[in-house]
Amino acid sequence: MSSAEDPVCVKPELDAKAHPKCAKQFSAYESCAQRVAAGSVEQGKNCSGYYNEYFMCIDKTNAKALFKLLK
Repeated sequence: MSSAEDPVCVKPELDAKAHPKCAKQFSAYESCAQRVAAGSVEQGKNCSGYYNEYFMCIDKTNAKALFKLLK
């Protein structure tokens, strides 16, 4: 198999294109991460919910484009 036949993962490129559409979710995640880093939240709390919301938006935005590329 030559390098011309090697599969190329397009998901990172699609994720970058989808980011502007999910800016609200990303902003909420960043705000949470800053609060956690500053220690202004309860011990043991994290931002996984905000992280998941952001990536659900990314995945939903990418779904049609990604499935068109699958064989």
